[in-house]
Amino acid sequence: MIVTNTDLVLFADKQLPPEKRQLLYDLAKHDEKLKATLAMLEASNLPFKPAFEWQNTCELPDRLRQTVKRMVSASNHSNYHKLPNTKTGIPPDVLCAKLSGELKHDNTRISLRFSQWAQAACLALGIVTSAFFGYSLGNQSALKNKSIRDTPDSVTKLQTVESKIQKEWVDTVANYQSLYVSNTVKGLIPDRKFAKALLSKVSDNNTINATIPNLTKEGYQFVRAQELGYEGDILVQLIYTKEGHTPLALCFMSATGSSNTPLKTTKYPNLLAADWVKQGQRFVIVASETASTLQKLHTIIATAFHNT
Repeated sequence: MIVTNTDLVLFADKQLPPEKRQLLYDLAKHDEKLKATLAMLEASNLPFKPAFEWQNTCELPDRLRQTVKRMVSASNHSNYHKLPNTKTGIPPDVLCAKLSGELKHDNTRISLRFSQWAQAACLALGIVTSAFFGYSLGNQSALKNKSIRDTPDSVTKLQTVESKIQKEWVDTVANYQSLYVSNTVKGLIPDRKFAKALLSKVSDNNTINATIPNLTKEGYQFVRAQELGYEGDILVQLIYTKEGHTPLALCFMSATGSSNTPLKTTKYPNLLAADWVKQGQRFVIVASETASTLQKLHTIIATAFHNT
């Protein structure tokens, strides 16, 4: 699990789902800085709002409102728009209203991913403390690449955490793929030129090795490549078709710092998934196939990726 500023903010606000909150606690057992950060955030959970409600505080200055709007406008021309699923759709005037206290309710929900609006607001008001940035900037890469040289029990616990993370994303991909039927991609004309350009962009901008494996030996023809997103990270989906079968999906994404895992199959209604982690990358095949066929497909895919 890559711990982001968003995770820490949601943790502090008690908005992080229970299972992810527990994952943070599990990771903190092996990371003293993360442990100290979580303790600091929990210690800061004081009744600040009631303490200031009796005061007649002034409205947010117009100059600061304009600063926030300019920063949001500038961010529209930055790299934020390249990231998947990051926009919250909160207009600048609504954001400013929330910051100044003009909106007394919390019906406007903010996405789990740190949006450009929240980035601008945090920069403008300085509400993201050094505890967040100190951990994220100085420790996040270490967390990704951390090798636990501790007791066997610690290693086992870390492997359990990684296994939970892997299962979550495989379940998500399989559930999404279960919506596909033959007509979903029927009539699509494969555009390999576009697909290769997309994969080249993904490879250049992210720590992802991307290619299009040739699965014709098992009867599958490539039809489409898509850039999707999972918890703020790039996820690539390749779709293949085969006569008499529902579309097959091959999905992969970065898993920097995760240990290699062998092929594992999981049965879902009318589908079988085969997943593994190799060289800092997660893979999953989801298809209406037998375990032996998925094993053959895994061999072809692994060869295509790890011999490039």
